[in-house]
Amino acid sequence: MARQNSIPSIRLDDLEENKLMQLMEQHNMKKTELVRSLIMNAKLKPPLIDKTVGLQLLEDIRRVGTEVNKMGVNVNQIAKHLNQQGLKDEHAERLNNTLFQMVKEQQDLKEEVNKVWQQLSTLLAKR
Repeated sequence: MARQNSIPSIRLDDLEENKLMQLMEQHNMKKTELVRSLIMNAKLKPPLIDKTVGLQLLEDIRRVGTEVNKMGVNVNQIAKHLNQQGLKDEHAERLNNTLFQMVKEQQDLKEEVNKVWQQLSTLLAKR
């Protein structure tokens, strides 16, 4: 048997400690034996995404979110400027509909970006 020269120390909350005690009891093993067995026989799932790739994706998503916000500001500035200039009713209505649709699409995109950002953040926090 190989020489055992490491004594790892871990902190567990009450729930984790209770789970450890249950496993020890179920498998009739000492703590050391159980931990060794779990380490050597663990079948861990590979990460869905590499953390560095995930962090880069988060940064890219933040940039997209910033650009989406800038687009919304630009649309609002255009609408304000055109409303101040005064337009014929038919042009104003068509422009308002177009601007309204652009703002709606911008808001939908922003919501999707936020949703993806939250999912990715949650995924990376678990790693």
